[in-house]
Amino acid sequence: MKKLISVFLCMGLLAACNSESTKKDAASDTAKTEASQTNTSSTASEAVPASSPVVEQTNNQPTTIDPALKNEVEQQVQAMQKHLPIKMNGMDITSVKVDGNALHYSLTYNSKDITSKQVPVEQLKRNLLMLCGQPDTKRFIHGGYDFKYTYHFQDKTQVDVAISAKDCV
Repeated sequence: MKKLISVFLCMGLLAACNSESTKKDAASDTAKTEASQTNTSSTASEAVPASSPVVEQTNNQPTTIDPALKNEVEQQVQAMQKHLPIKMNGMDITSVKVDGNALHYSLTYNSKDITSKQVPVEQLKRNLLMLCGQPDTKRFIHGGYDFKYTYHFQDKTQVDVAISAKDCV
């Protein structure tokens, strides 16, 4: 669990720190982000349907999730859920769950000054791709799991970003 929390602490710090620099570029990024945000749920094109525990074979990714890995992931998620919300620099992890073959994290920005129009999906994804270098992230992704992140903003909008094995090459 400590590994998962540290990974998401790093991810949260990156996203929060980069949102400050994004404010300066918000006007030029508005057109790009409007297509990927809504007041309800929007899903990144990379998202994999969460209803099936079977995944497509991609980049030597297994066709099924190893039961030992599945058990480990479920135990870590359950342990992490006991500590929710997890406060980070400017945002909170408010939900963590296993959704089929995906680990789904919901995060909430605490500041009303940060909106979905100021945090482009491309920037969030670039920040999250840094997690591909983390040993646990590599092991989970190459073991058949995808990662889904839903960022909630105080203006009631949200942005969804997904990472899969094809992103972590």
